[in-house]
Amino acid sequence: MDPTEKQERLKKYFEKIVPGIYDTRTGGLESVSTGDAEMSGLEGGLEKLASNKTLTTSESIGLEAIIHKKHRPAVFIINDTFSEPPHPWTHLGENALRKNLESAIPSIGRIELPSSAGIPFGGTGFIVGPNLIMTNRHVAEIFTRGVGTNNLKFKIGMSAGINLRKEVVPTPDVKDLKVSKVEMIHPFWDMALLRVEGLQENQWLSLSTQHPEDLIGRDIAVIGYPAQDPRNNITLQNEIFGGVYDVKRMQPGKLDPRRLITSFGNEVDAITHDASTLGGNSGSAVIDAQSGEILALHFAGIYLDANFAVPTMELARDPRVVDSGANFKGSAEPGASWLQRWEIADKISESNVLPTTTDITAQSPSVDVGQPSLNPSSSGGDQVSITIPLTITVSIGKPSNISQLSVEPQATVSPTAELEGSSTDNDEILHAAYRRASSTLLRQSNFAATAALTTAAASALAYSNNQDSMEQTCRSDFEFDTCKFLRKNNTECFIATSNDTALISFRGTQGTADWIANMNVAEQATEFGGVHAGFLRGFLDIRALLEEEIEATISDNMQLVLTGHSLGGALATIARSEWRGLYPIRSVYTFGQPAVGDQNFKASMEPFKNEFFRVVNDDDIVTRIPPPYKHVGNRFKLPPNNQLETLSTDSSPVLE
Repeated sequence: MDPTEKQERLKKYFEKIVPGIYDTRTGGLESVSTGDAEMSGLEGGLEKLASNKTLTTSESIGLEAIIHKKHRPAVFIINDTFSEPPHPWTHLGENALRKNLESAIPSIGRIELPSSAGIPFGGTGFIVGPNLIMTNRHVAEIFTRGVGTNNLKFKIGMSAGINLRKEVVPTPDVKDLKVSKVEMIHPFWDMALLRVEGLQENQWLSLSTQHPEDLIGRDIAVIGYPAQDPRNNITLQNEIFGGVYDVKRMQPGKLDPRRLITSFGNEVDAITHDASTLGGNSGSAVIDAQSGEILALHFAGIYLDANFAVPTMELARDPRVVDSGANFKGSAEPGASWLQRWEIADKISESNVLPTTTDITAQSPSVDVGQPSLNPSSSGGDQVSITIPLTITVSIGKPSNISQLSVEPQATVSPTAELEGSSTDNDEILHAAYRRASSTLLRQSNFAATAALTTAAASALAYSNNQDSMEQTCRSDFEFDTCKFLRKNNTECFIATSNDTALISFRGTQGTADWIANMNVAEQATEFGGVHAGFLRGFLDIRALLEEEIEATISDNMQLVLTGHSLGGALATIARSEWRGLYPIRSVYTFGQPAVGDQNFKASMEPFKNEFFRVVNDDDIVTRIPPPYKHVGNRFKLPPNNQLETLSTDSSPVLE
């Protein structure tokens, strides 16, 4: 976001939150004056906004802090009650409104992922009926495959639960309740229903059937589990949230008008609100303070713009949701917007395969912090989209001339939200893509879209939690002769070999910016320049195991190809540096990787720059951290249509 656009968003957002802030007739800034020392020094920034002058960076950060901290706070919940809200939300702590909000707190929990080492929890969920939890589709798809209501299955090795506490003050006697079944993955709305045994009837929350248009301006509260969010300023978040994340909070705000937004390829008429939310709030309940009813299911947000939620009134218009047992207060006129999506979902369930015709064009929006995935695209069986978490569309046939590759542009009619949770993955689509990827496509030393496809799929495969399945995929689908998974401490990778190629794919992490912030970001000197100490330690942990495997498996005519997504890309870059002169390395493909070393490191890598192919999405914050480290090699910036093959023919890479 450029500074001008950011300033305009700030001005509109602040005017909405503090009406009249720019009215010079009121004496300027009195409407936000609190007497706090923390507010001093920010008046100049507000005056600049009032007069449309350009803000400095520090002034802009200060205003964002005021917006979130003073007027849209995140209040701790302890023992099913919330702390006294600050001004201007003190009225929510009064008897009637407090009772309405507190009655909902025990029924809202954190979606736990006990079988996932990389993602401890997926988001938020709340009780809506007999043993029934409502959450987001993009949360449920972390551990579920399928869509609709039939043939929904847990992914291999995955499980889920819900914990109804997880507050800032631990309550160790509260255990996770197991998700026994996924009842519904809605094909239109970002909503899912989970079956959890052991819930009490008096815990059912009431879902409103009122038209959200009639409730604009109402005080609402979002109750959920905000997690540190790498899309926004980490230092600022730590200041606002006190460095405490992943625990239950009450986040007040106002209900705003409905807006169209793209969600899973569908243009949905969502309700908006302006409560402060972060990643982890996915699946949070949006509660009407006046009635205590649930007005909406929070699912996404656009920074300094708006947060988006599924209106419960719209869910009440879907007979399948009503028949599930969800506790709606009243009824609503049945709707038809999602009928075609249900028909498609039913066909998928009946045939147990994905359709290959253009009657299904749904595609999950990409996320900032998430697990790799492969999703269907609108062109049927000849293309696949890989979300890692950037979305790359690659032709996966095997044409003799790469210039023959063609794609159909995908128009976006409305903005696509940044989902606050992990990405989805679809095992059938992954398997179909892996059958087309091949070790033979890695033979070129120059950039090739087909090699990018195979390395991107390998980067996704490295996230697998099933070692045997991963190794089998390497051999059967990627056509490698050998494949071995390696792990030491927190570093994981696999090495696969064929006649002339050895591929090493380093696993990334689902919260790379979090990982970078929490690890030692100090620079460590090496003979090749200064590098990020945490990245170097991660590689050194696995180095001996890898070199032992390389010595045992590769032959004289083999060359190495290194790849990885996010943190995995950083490890691949470190490996190339450390292995100079030791092993023949053909190419290094990375996806959304953070920077690795200082200027001296970059200069030392100059002789190898044409081996590096670094694919980035310009909106991905991970590729711009940690400062002041530098990137190396050729950067391929995704065009607006996210089509990787156009980079190899129509666009010149940026040499860094």
